[in-house]
Amino acid sequence: ARELRATIEELITTRRTVGLQRAEIERASAVDQLTGVASRGAVLERLRLETAEARRYDHPLAAVLLDVDDFAALNHLHGTATGDAVLRDVALRLRLRAREADALGRVGADAFLAILPHTDELGAIGFADAVRRRLAARPILPDAGEMAITLSMGIALMRPGASVSDDELLAAAEEALASARAAGGNVIAFDRDHGLARLDERRAPQRAPEDNPATEGDATR
Repeated sequence: ARELRATIEELITTRRTVGLQRAEIERASAVDQLTGVASRGAVLERLRLETAEARRYDHPLAAVLLDVDDFAALNHLHGTATGDAVLRDVALRLRLRAREADALGRVGADAFLAILPHTDELGAIGFADAVRRRLAARPILPDAGEMAITLSMGIALMRPGASVSDDELLAAAEEALASARAAGGNVIAFDRDHGLARLDERRAPQRAPEDNPATEGDATR
């Protein structure tokens, strides 16, 4: 009987240990170990859940896909340790800008995805532009010295009542990001519903009529 009790206790202890190890493995797989934001699998699962919620309750949803401009060249010139420091700093600044309801994840070597529930066009622009301005105002300081890092960003929007899947929303953000890269980087671009427009284009002043020169530069698009 004593041997049987000892065996049962040993099995219970082993089961608890295995359960703790499994939970730790699941937790680790959900977090990107370099940057501390969600891993690719975890953030894409969150995108699936958020698009389902947005469809069900008819609220807006924004996805902002961004990457570091010329990251491969940065790694080549300064080494991967410096590149890693840059990614950690970018992730930190994204986390400082995000709300509690938002989700952030690393989806590529130098790419991040921000999921912004209950966020319309103006909210997405505000998030993306604030991140870009923060980087411009406060250069990153890795061990190699101060660096001016810029980001390209693609914004995809899911409007209330739209029937859009997570894959479709991500594809729209990827297309917008490609448009931002094609423009030379350090650019915020929008999805196809916006004609792949860029934020700088939307802010560009229109020429006023010649008979009213005093208004030149006042109108924006």
